[in-house]
Amino acid sequence: MIETYERLLVRLHEQFVLDNPDGKEADRIREEMDDPWSRLTDEERDLLNHASGNLYLLHGTWRSVKGEVNEGDLARATDPLEKLRLLCRIDFNHPLWESWDRRRLARELAQVYEAIGLKLVAKEFASFRSVPQYERLVRARVRRKLAGDVKKSCTPAGGGVFLRRKPV
Repeated sequence: MIETYERLLVRLHEQFVLDNPDGKEADRIREEMDDPWSRLTDEERDLLNHASGNLYLLHGTWRSVKGEVNEGDLARATDPLEKLRLLCRIDFNHPLWESWDRRRLARELAQVYEAIGLKLVAKEFASFRSVPQYERLVRARVRRKLAGDVKKSCTPAGGGVFLRRKPV
C-alpha cells in the first residue's frame, strides 16, 4: 500500500510543479490517495508526511526549521530514519549550514529515501540539479505521459486519424 500512496504522492507533486495544485487532476489524485492512506500504519504515514514536505524543497521555498543539528550529527547517523529526522530539523538559514544548497540536500535526501525504500521519492530527489531544471524535467515527464495517453487512444476514422485524449 505504501508504494501506491508513494506513486500518487509523486503525481500530486507534479501538479504543484505545474502550478495546478487545486485543479481537477490534483483533486482526483487526492481522492485516489484516501484509500491507500487509510491502510497505512502510523509509521508509514509519518514517513510519507516527511516525504511530502521535503518534495516542496525541489520547487518551493527553502525551509527554516528550529533545530540544533551539525554535520557531525549527520555523519554519525547510520540509521536512515534517524538521518531523515536530522535533515528535517536543520535550520538552513543558520550560518553553520550556509555551504549547503538545495542540490546537496536533495542528494542527501535521495540516499536516505532510497535506503528507506521509497524508490520513487528517492528518484525525484536524485534528479534534482536546480529549481528551473527540475521544473522542466517534471513538465517534460507530464507531456510524455499525456502524449502516450493520446497515442494509445488514437483510432482510425475514415482514412484519417481521429485523436482524442483518454478521459482522466
